[in-house]
Amino acid sequence: MMSFENNMKLGQELYELNSVTMKKLMELDADSFTKLMEMNKSFGEGIPEMKGLVAFMDMQREYGKALWDDSQEAMKTKSEIIRDAFEQAGEIMVEASSTTPPKKETAKKAA
Repeated sequence: MMSFENNMKLGQELYELNSVTMKKLMELDADSFTKLMEMNKSFGEGIPEMKGLVAFMDMQREYGKALWDDSQEAMKTKSEIIRDAFEQAGEIMVEASSTTPPKKETAKKAA
């Protein structure tokens, strides 16, 4: 059985890990959103310069590929962040469960 102090330490370590992980995920999402907006602006500015349907279709294809590539990269990075967090949480749990509380000294009864 884990002591109160060990439970508190475990809770604190898991909270800190979750906080760091969520911060990384939010930063990644913010970066992805910024990239998306820049890409939309860039492709949107090119629409008035289109000289025909073929050029428009080519731009659509390029836009779709860029969008797909960026989203795949973001998902791969998110997966790595989450996998790392799970591994760290597992290590924290193993460490917490292997920690044995100090033994209490018992008073010897006089016979």
